[in-house]
Amino acid sequence: MGHGLLPAVPPPDAGCFTEAVNAARKDAGLPVLAVNGDLAGIARAHARAMEATGGIFHNASLADEAPAGWQTVGENVGMGSSCRAVARALMKSPGHRENILNAAYTEVGVGVAGARDGTVYVTEDFMGAGGRAPAARSP
Repeated sequence: MGHGLLPAVPPPDAGCFTEAVNAARKDAGLPVLAVNGDLAGIARAHARAMEATGGIFHNASLADEAPAGWQTVGENVGMGSSCRAVARALMKSPGHRENILNAAYTEVGVGVAGARDGTVYVTEDFMGAGGRAPAARSP
């Protein structure tokens, strides 16, 4: 067998990040988040946009794009070498950790994109819905 170029390793699927978020919430005694498909679509598009530019930035339109009925929304973005590395870094960052452990959130949508160099870009969009009128919260 010859040694040719190895194909690019595909990025981890969004489930890896969703599992990490929900494991952290369970460890903190919080309910796990349900996956919201619409929120995941928004997160996937944003992860691809970050990968295309080669940097991380927040989705300034998240509050406008979020599914109807949200009361609070938030977002984590990150990049790194693997799901484990990015998930660990997000939990070590106070602001990102606060989003992951925010009791007001009930749903999550995760998007992942992988660059040719193996860098993983992730967007975690969080949403809490309630019976009251929506209150905007900066992501």
